[in-house]
Amino acid sequence: MLQYTSGTTGDAKGVMLTHRALVANLRQAIPHARFTRDDVFVSWLPVYHDMGLITMTMCPLYLGAKLVLLPVQLNAEGWLGAIETHRGTVTAAPDFAYRYVLRAGGDLARFDCDSMRMALVAAEPVRARTIARFESALGTPGVLRPGYGLAESCVAVTFFPLDRPDLKIDNNGIVSVGSPVAGTELSIRDTDGNRLATGQQGEICLRSPSQTIGYFRNPHATAKLFTDDGAIRTGDLGYIDDEGMLTIVDRLKNIIIVSGRNVAPKELEEIIETVPTVRLCMAVGVDRGGDGGEQVHIVVETQGDAPDSTTQRALARQVRTLLQARMGVRVQQVHWARNGSIPRTYNGKLQYPTMRQRLVETGSCEATQG
Repeated sequence: MLQYTSGTTGDAKGVMLTHRALVANLRQAIPHARFTRDDVFVSWLPVYHDMGLITMTMCPLYLGAKLVLLPVQLNAEGWLGAIETHRGTVTAAPDFAYRYVLRAGGDLARFDCDSMRMALVAAEPVRARTIARFESALGTPGVLRPGYGLAESCVAVTFFPLDRPDLKIDNNGIVSVGSPVAGTELSIRDTDGNRLATGQQGEICLRSPSQTIGYFRNPHATAKLFTDDGAIRTGDLGYIDDEGMLTIVDRLKNIIIVSGRNVAPKELEEIIETVPTVRLCMAVGVDRGGDGGEQVHIVVETQGDAPDSTTQRALARQVRTLLQARMGVRVQQVHWARNGSIPRTYNGKLQYPTMRQRLVETGSCEATQG
């Protein structure tokens, strides 16, 4: 099977997955997530995306479990209504989907979703605040479980333990995505491929019976994918703690280097999104070749109509002050974007290279009209 990556950090590549690898990943994921034949899976995720196809479609088909497959349309009535109607026990979505339903779904307490035992949150950075607010709104504590996966390993790499009542959050507020599925070996490596000690940050690498054999008709990318000893380079930055659980800091290519300091965009974005009028934001490092190196640019979509110039200046000051106080980061410029213009992949991941290219080439956060 060819599973095309979503193009978050570059051109999409065709990940070559064998039948053996797919079956191996199902057999890894099912016991770790405690999926059973009695589960009722409810999914609106596209079946051309790995989480929608493998986790939410192949797993129930393998088990002979009930699958309620909805149109690819994100809304509270369709998604949560189906969980209530069919007494769904398992669902999954990226973090942004839970945030969207919280914002646009009205009073979620009208849905009876107490049948749900696990709602996987994966495919993009997991936010503790999203989990707390969603579980509180639905009255379903302990249901949202973080996970981590990538197309190069079919999908499932880690799940957060189901029997652990509380999340594991580090000193920077980043949520652990749990322990690896059986048969998956995780290692953290430096830029030379050397393994790092427990707690040290580096590139997450993995070896698994579910890993890809390479990228379709792309030998150059395939060569860069593997370490010298045959492990997969994920391109993600993270560390393994003393419990053997994985915490993801960010994508290596998205890290902003400010005066020699590595800054994770998602840390900046979580702070900015606490501002009530901010609908969505993106933090990007822009280097135009000057002596200053990379500079932090913040792109903001606001709730409702575009703010007037006075409101823009006030919000920009608020954003700058927050990031300076909380992270010690100086913002070069705050850009204002029309709602829906921050580029995302089909499954909701922010496309940092696209925005960076816009800012470097035109100085604007909006796409050029052709």
